[in-house]
Amino acid sequence: MNTALQPQFNNTPVAIIDHNGKRWLTSAQVGICLGYAPDHARTSINKLYARHVDEFTLEDSTEVKLTSPQGTLQNTRIFSDTGCIKLAFFANTKASKDFRHFASQTLAAHNAINQDVYQHLHAAQREILRLSPRLREVQTLLQAGFSKSRSCQLLQIGETTLRGDVNKLKACGLAPTTANSQQQVDLFGGDL
Repeated sequence: MNTALQPQFNNTPVAIIDHNGKRWLTSAQVGICLGYAPDHARTSINKLYARHVDEFTLEDSTEVKLTSPQGTLQNTRIFSDTGCIKLAFFANTKASKDFRHFASQTLAAHNAINQDVYQHLHAAQREILRLSPRLREVQTLLQAGFSKSRSCQLLQIGETTLRGDVNKLKACGLAPTTANSQQQVDLFGGDL
């Protein structure tokens, strides 16, 4: 997650967060864009969100841990393009209409391009697994939580070969990501 992107809305820089391949804004940033006082922007948006929480999905809003100005990690509510547009309708401020346009142009357009890229990436990943049955088997064993030695036995390969296969899976973005399987990958040698 990073905040490298800095477009402007009504001559105010907007810190966009890249999270899971999509662009998001913090509740404080949305509040400022919608015209709330900077000291109360985050609180105002969080209250607005709470009043209409049944209207939002995980695609609209989520909580992430971000570093505060004091250097501590804190839970922060963020909103995607659709979440920002919904908030702009609920807020009904002077800036709402312009902000809806900004969210659809600056956030949604980028997210649509990323969605297309991710679809191609997933198709390529499926093809890699289709063409390499052993990589598919290694991935399955890792996801199931098998130990390094048991995986080598089942696959009838050595540890060096297994390490190479795990590195290939990681390079292709195919290494398991669940908590249990991530621990298993770490057991396989740290930098796998």
